[in-house]
Amino acid sequence: MVDPLDEIVWQPVFSGSYEFAVLLNPGFAKQMLTTPLSRERQDSMNKRAAEDLKNVRINCLSPYQFRNNSCFVSCINLGYKGLWLSTDNSTVESLLKNKELPDVVKYHAHNADTSFDAFHLMAMFSLWIQYSDVLLEK
Repeated sequence: MVDPLDEIVWQPVFSGSYEFAVLLNPGFAKQMLTTPLSRERQDSMNKRAAEDLKNVRINCLSPYQFRNNSCFVSCINLGYKGLWLSTDNSTVESLLKNKELPDVVKYHAHNADTSFDAFHLMAMFSLWIQYSDVLLEK
């Protein structure tokens, strides 16, 4: 089992504008994908994130989209102007089917036009990672 505190779990990669990618550790991603998460705990995590976003005047009740009731967040959507950070289904499917892990799991930002947009997408990604140990508890 991957201990998120033992290694670098994620890192942003900027492309010269506010658009960016996030590289996620594939072992961590697989662990999150294969751990079930109840609807109640998903709602609780979304509520926690929504409170943070409300403090900066972003009204989004469910920023996290959890993949098939697992601990894995496939998309973070901030609910305005098509602003999100997501990974693609083929990457997720390959993690589930293949025994050999890819080098990284890549997320891409969409419509991040300002530093405010980029910062809050990364803050929500970081919040998910920060709470991963709680989400992984049975």
